[in-house]
Parts: sequence; structure tokens; C-alpha cells
Amino acid sequence: MVKALTFYPDSDPNVSNTAIEKVEVDVALMRLSNFINKVVGTRAIPMHLRSIFGDPKVVMKMDIEGSEVDVLPDLLSEGSFKFIDVIMVEFHEHLAKTDLRQSAGKLVRSLFDTFGELNKVLRDNNYPNHLTELIEVDDESYYTSSFPLPQNCDSKNKF
Repeated sequence: MVKALTFYPDSDPNVSNTAIEKVEVDVALMRLSNFINKVVGTRAIPMHLRSIFGDPKVVMKMDIEGSEVDVLPDLLSEGSFKFIDVIMVEFHEHLAKTDLRQSAGKLVRSLFDTFGELNKVLRDNNYPNHLTELIEVDDESYYTSSFPLPQNCDSKNKF
């Protein structure tokens, strides 16, 4: 499936969401749960790398401007969380254009919170199966913070 998406470049690199011109880019869409289950979940990590770096971790940052209403329930129902160690989500139910979508966003946020609380209880009680750490995050907080931003890996530590 191909869909046209409209991106808005920033006029000021210090301020997000400032549209100066429309740039339309056609992108192929994919179902994230299929990618996680069929690619991430089936990847083979060479043993020599595991002995150096330990078991691999999957960390996901989700800032998808309201589409978390569609994606998070799909990840849960398709069993994709078993392949994700940490997922950080920014919720956007306030951007919903319909009451139904806004209500769905609030329910998905509540589901996310409840699922996170359950995982915490299980983790605290040494539950033996894989648990995903769920974190709600507003990544624009870096813009207003006074602490230094994370730095990229230097050339010696490329992975």
C-alpha cells in the first residue's frame, strides 16, 4: 500500500511544528506488528556478539501523532510486546479530530497504563517470562530542559 504523507519542515531548528512549505512524500506503509513479529522476533544474533554485548535489547520510541490509537492495540493483540524490551510512547489524543477518536485515544492510554502497572507487579515478583517496560514520554521536554542532550556514539562505538 502506498499513501501520500505531507511533512512540514521547521523554519527554526529550535521550534518544532512551524510549517514553511508543504513537502509531499509518497511512502510505502507497513504493519508494525508484522515487522516486529516476522523480522525482529526471528532475527539471529551471532553468538560471538552475544558473548561481547550480552542479549540484544529492543527499544522503541513511538511518537506517531495520534496513530498510537491504531498501533498499540495491534501490537498487543498480535503478541509483538514479547519482542520489545522497552517502549516509550507519546500520546496525542488531544489531536483527534472526532470524539470517537479522542475517546479511543484515552482508552488506549488507560490500557497502556494498566498494562505497565501489571508488568511492574509481575517484574517485582520475579515473574519468569518476558516483560515489556512501558514509559510514557513527551519528547519535546528536551527542548525546554536545562540538562545536556544525549550524545551520539563516537566512531569507535558504532553498532
